[in-house]
Amino acid sequence: MNEITWKQRVNELIDSGLRLTDLADLVGIKPQGLHDIKSGKTGEPKGFVAVKLYKLHLRRCKRAA
Repeated sequence: MNEITWKQRVNELIDSGLRLTDLADLVGIKPQGLHDIKSGKTGEPKGFVAVKLYKLHLRRCKRAA
């Protein structure tokens, strides 16, 4: 199974038209924390941030993994 990474999810959400700061507000994380996920510095978000990112990605990008 080809699993999507958190980094890919964040990049696809930004590619869908969200700004990094707006995305950070939507999922309840500081922009720097989201940048760390986007750059690969942080491998995966913690707790409810992960749930919010997953659901938002599923709605906006029509891709789940």
